[in-house]
Amino acid sequence: MSPRLLGRFAAAGSGVAMALTLAACTPNPSPEVAVRSFLLAWQNGDHEQAAAFTTGDTGEVASALADVHDQLDLANLRFGLGQIDRDGDSATAEFDVTADLGIGDPTWNYTGRMPLEWGPDGWRITWSPSVVHPELEDGERLAVSYEIQARGQILDREGQPLVAGESVTAFGVYPGRMDDVEAGVTELAELLDEESEPLLDRVRSAPPEQFQPLVLMRDANVDQALLGRVGSIPGAGAEAVEINLTPSVAPAVLGEVAGTAEHRVSSRVAGPYQAGDTVGLNGLQNIFQNELAGSATTQVVSLDADGEVTDVLESWEGDRSGGIGTTLDAAVQRSAEAALSGMPGNGYLVAVDVASGDVLAAASANGGTTDDGALTGSYVPGGVFTIVSSLAALESGAVAPGEQMPCGFQAEVGGQTFTNPSGSVAPVTPTLATNLAGHCTVGFAELGDQVGAEAL
Repeated sequence: MSPRLLGRFAAAGSGVAMALTLAACTPNPSPEVAVRSFLLAWQNGDHEQAAAFTTGDTGEVASALADVHDQLDLANLRFGLGQIDRDGDSATAEFDVTADLGIGDPTWNYTGRMPLEWGPDGWRITWSPSVVHPELEDGERLAVSYEIQARGQILDREGQPLVAGESVTAFGVYPGRMDDVEAGVTELAELLDEESEPLLDRVRSAPPEQFQPLVLMRDANVDQALLGRVGSIPGAGAEAVEINLTPSVAPAVLGEVAGTAEHRVSSRVAGPYQAGDTVGLNGLQNIFQNELAGSATTQVVSLDADGEVTDVLESWEGDRSGGIGTTLDAAVQRSAEAALSGMPGNGYLVAVDVASGDVLAAASANGGTTDDGALTGSYVPGGVFTIVSSLAALESGAVAPGEQMPCGFQAEVGGQTFTNPSGSVAPVTPTLATNLAGHCTVGFAELGDQVGAEAL
């Protein structure tokens, strides 16, 4: 190796050694190191360590970063390092943000930017609220706003509503007026026999000066004593709202709507729904929950010191709520319910339009919202089809409604034995009307030859 070549190698080696020495003495020897260290500390929740990589006051920056978690009620926060542009003693770094806003909420993705400057302690992030989000200014904070939609209607075949609007009391809070949000919401939850965590999930990220409805209670269950106890919690209160809750007919078909304290709905809401929303528990209200309730429009907003919205940083449009149509005929349904109301035991009635197959009514004797036996129960086929047999007998002329017809305990027809499900015979002179009402399958079996297969 020539002396000249050896000299060049030695000089290069000295430069590398000097650079390594400077790097070891400088906490943030490059913008990349400062940005990466800041983001990793913030992501891991070590806010004081993250603040040390900025030019701001360590306590104030650490508090601001911690507040972001609460203001958005974050389930997770992840960063990705982007492009860094350097110009002498200043630089600008981009970074990707993935903020998971929690169960039922969307994920917020945006690109952040932070300026850096070189100083005695190496490279540091020039602190301002815009480091959190490029459009956030001094004195502003983040919040998540929800716009809940009115629940849609279930309509009969004529387009008339089948669910009555009901006045309910919405218990909730103004987060910014509470001395201690967690303690206050927990106390409210205990008063209303609810679980506190779902309510807190709704409140933590909410705009502080907007009323947040958390639990709905039917007015019949609200008394002045309860209102007084709720009112004694700083920032808590109640507002009257009207919601389509109660089926006017066909309760087992339409189903029940939760959203009230007696259903503890705050612990049952799933998917995009939160405390304070209405949820169908059964029937059509449950099957068509998405269509009837829609989903809230969610917005990440910036607020000023007074809690007023200064900007919408991101918005996710919810699904619009709407009505659903049915084939039910309200008048026929009421007649069916009236016919069953006097029965000593349980019973079911389904009215079908024979021309179209449309279900006009489905009723049960007990009138409950959970007894759907009219549509889901299993019954003796012969007994169910006495309706068909009756119509065929009438149309064929085999028998008139008031004309006498057989109703024995048992009969042999076509080599088969038919027995009445009740195990008895008609106590009076049987007619087509009494046999249909009394479920006398034997009598209809014996009419088979007179009616004929074609009529059936």
